[in-house]
Amino acid sequence: MIKALKQDKKGLTITEVMVSIALMAIGIITFAAMQAFFANDTKNRFIYGCLITTASNGIAMCMSGQPIPSSVQCGG
Repeated sequence: MIKALKQDKKGLTITEVMVSIALMAIGIITFAAMQAFFANDTKNRFIYGCLITTASNGIAMCMSGQPIPSSVQCGG
């Protein structure tokens, strides 16, 4: 009969800990990059929307004979 070796293995090895830390770091960096990308995209969309509205209003004012403003303020 073969005697089985009994191991008292408790906890995680250093390799398992390092791999889990690396995976968590990659996830956090990816999340931060997505936040930055979509925040910039939202800002650009707001500015483009403001400029398109202003251009449309300028065309309408020009067609109706009103003076066109020389400056535009988007947002606050």
